[in-house]
Amino acid sequence: LSDNAMTNLAGISALGIAFFPTSSEELIQDNLRNFLSSENIGYIHYGFAASFFTILALISILNFRRSQEKELFGTGPDDPFYFKCGIVMLSCLILVPVFKIWLEPQVKWLQNIHSTFLLEAVALIAFGLSWLKKGRADFDFLLKKVGIK
Repeated sequence: LSDNAMTNLAGISALGIAFFPTSSEELIQDNLRNFLSSENIGYIHYGFAASFFTILALISILNFRRSQEKELFGTGPDDPFYFKCGIVMLSCLILVPVFKIWLEPQVKWLQNIHSTFLLEAVALIAFGLSWLKKGRADFDFLLKKVGIK
């Protein structure tokens, strides 16, 4: 699919994430959230989130690695970086249910790290890095700006 189609699908998924809140009881309770939230709505939220992160991973793995000539797909100097970022995103997506269904019920301290949010953050950082690299961001300037270099 084209860049436009992929980003439109990701945008629709992001709207679905926002409009359908999770059913987690750990979040701040308010009247609107209590009115809107249910277990089924939470499943819809996770479905949109899964499609959102899958689309972002595919953008990094496929769209960012395209070239003008089909034979040169994946052969650019930055293409391994985009591929690795996509794999990190997909790995995080797979690990969310692994943590929630199998690991957190068995290992109590894992419940305190909020694994879903942690894995989502890692996936977003991976996409952000691939997006910045694709946009030819000046990483040296960025590192100097935040005081790391």
